[in-house]
Amino acid sequence: MELLLNFKCRSDADVDGRVPLIEALIARDMVIANLLWQKGGHLKTEKIGKFLGQAVQDENKELLVDYVLYGADINEGDEEGVTALHIAVVDGHSDIAKFLLSKGANPQKVDKWGLSPIDLARKNEDQELLSLLEGTSMATVASPLQDGLPYISRESSVPDSALQRRDNLPLFKSEVLNYLC
Repeated sequence: MELLLNFKCRSDADVDGRVPLIEALIARDMVIANLLWQKGGHLKTEKIGKFLGQAVQDENKELLVDYVLYGADINEGDEEGVTALHIAVVDGHSDIAKFLLSKGANPQKVDKWGLSPIDLARKNEDQELLSLLEGTSMATVASPLQDGLPYISRESSVPDSALQRRDNLPLFKSEVLNYLC
């Protein structure tokens, strides 16, 4: 893998919007994910919203955290403009919604039908989520790139041994997973 990366093999998205770093994260191969990241791998694909939404639907909190750690834009929607926060609200995942909001998810972003996560919480009569979403203004939402978290700096490589064992994951990831689980 390192040989391929050293020769600058293509890292653009396939027809499904998958880039190599997404494949490594989905496969839970953190050694390869870290190597790809160190060599310039990215999550910049038109379809990152689809992957974020799928992680929320699957309640795959660890994968969602990894997408955020590796720099995914959590306000990116799928082909219909549906964001991960829209899905968390529809599915009633308040813990995931809290996490997304803490990392800059916009509760007022509308999908192609003109519905925001706030609208969906109202429609579902989910008072807990509605209070959470209405209590979050864009001025109070943390910017995922300005709060010092959540992404991994390309200069600070996480040791392979730490990435292979859940109990030795980076501190931020451990704290987030404890919060969500």
